[in-house]
Amino acid sequence: MNKRLVPVAAFAAAALVALSGCAPSAAPAPSESGSAQALTIENCGTEQTFTQVPSRVVLLGGASVAEVNSFIALGIADSIIANLEVYGASDDPSLVGKVAALPTGGLTVNENYGPPAEQLLAQHPDLVVSSYAGGFDASLGFATRDEISSFGAKTLITPANCANGNPNATDKERQRYDTAGIDGSYELLRTLGRIFRVEEKAESVISGMEGQLASVSTAIKGSTLVSGIILSPGFGTDVPTAWTGGIFDDVLKQAGVTNVFAGRPAESAGTFSAEQLLVSEPATVVLFGDGTVDIAALRASIEKQFPHWPAVKSQSFVTVHDGVYLGPTNAIAVENIAHIAHPDAF
Repeated sequence: MNKRLVPVAAFAAAALVALSGCAPSAAPAPSESGSAQALTIENCGTEQTFTQVPSRVVLLGGASVAEVNSFIALGIADSIIANLEVYGASDDPSLVGKVAALPTGGLTVNENYGPPAEQLLAQHPDLVVSSYAGGFDASLGFATRDEISSFGAKTLITPANCANGNPNATDKERQRYDTAGIDGSYELLRTLGRIFRVEEKAESVISGMEGQLASVSTAIKGSTLVSGIILSPGFGTDVPTAWTGGIFDDVLKQAGVTNVFAGRPAESAGTFSAEQLLVSEPATVVLFGDGTVDIAALRASIEKQFPHWPAVKSQSFVTVHDGVYLGPTNAIAVENIAHIAHPDAF
């Protein structure tokens, strides 16, 4: 399995009610109320034609809440019949309860954080959304895009993540995955806006994000860039995991911070040694994790292991949750980081 952007917590360990093991049958006829002019989009190498606005959506599990947060921001969450994106924390606290209130469809997840194919198809979805290409990988026990299509449903992969979990990704897709920043969040919002015919709402959400980012940019204009690092608990080790590439670098950059490991591919997360961390000497530390992460313990561990870091000496710590993933909370994370990295600018 390809390395994915997964903080330490096993998000899918929430207590989901098991679905009885019945074989899927034909999907019920779609409602006329969802009818709309046919729309065809190209998504990660496949064409998807929507003749109706989807009304039975399944969001697959995994290390993302970009998709569920975007559905909520766009006002289309009532189309979700099963959501497996669970995080338990957000840089927009109002999202936590809204995500928790969504139905799970009684789906369970396997060791790869997704529902077995039979369970998924038994939901009779008309759209299945995955945060990454591997969400449709049969070798992981998941239903493939072709299999889902044969049951009359459409599939969508977050556009910036076409290469994530796809060993056959094109060079263009790999480049996009490695470099997508906050623009990837806008692309997801606009794609959903087209599919659900809420383009104006998508532009409104994006405009709000851009306005918040512009305010931060104005505030820190003229400030000297500072070095920073994004850390979550280590994968089975006391050495924290450092995050880099794409969205992580971009969120820091927009906050006036340069990632000490900037420019490395996203798959580099978790590969940096204790020695590399020792000499990185960031001026700001961004603590990153979902609702299961003990942020205080993570901070204490960092202070113990790296007392010489400028960030530790100045106590320049800030916590983020979903704002360094793709999704509508990026601007909030940028502002929170900027306030700590450049306190005199605000």
